[in-house]
Amino acid sequence: MESEHVRGVRQHKADVAARLHTIANELVQDLSMREDLLRRAEIHDDSKFSEEEMGPFERETPLLKELVYGTPEYQESLGRLKPALDHHYAVNDHHPQYHKKGVSGMNTAQKIEMACDWDASVSRQKSGDIYKGLEINRSRFNLSDQQFSELKGYIDFLKERGF
Repeated sequence: MESEHVRGVRQHKADVAARLHTIANELVQDLSMREDLLRRAEIHDDSKFSEEEMGPFERETPLLKELVYGTPEYQESLGRLKPALDHHYAVNDHHPQYHKKGVSGMNTAQKIEMACDWDASVSRQKSGDIYKGLEINRSRFNLSDQQFSELKGYIDFLKERGF
């Protein structure tokens, strides 16, 4: 029987993939970027099945889904996940933590995957609000007005399509 973590990762991967497919097929004109986004949809968060991440995420996933993003309780849970998260960020380039320059070091496909990831993650959380999450991440990742506007544009596009 699949654990809650494995079921959740599979569902999250499907949610992110649906968003990436929508953007790739409806918004992106460049064929190589479209192919990159579709590849990213297939491999998104595969590291969560790795030895380094599986155990810690198995323990924290049931707790995280009940917490509100940005609260002290949410931050405590992330603290317990630190070694697994450090590994996750080190091997997944759709996270600002992967890049020495944060979001400024990311290409467009990486930012699109990040926006899809944020939106899919927030949709699973209690009282999830992607726009509140964007504001929190504006400060957290020191987003410029241009970066914030770009990410908000991807989110707005997804919302217009029913996500």
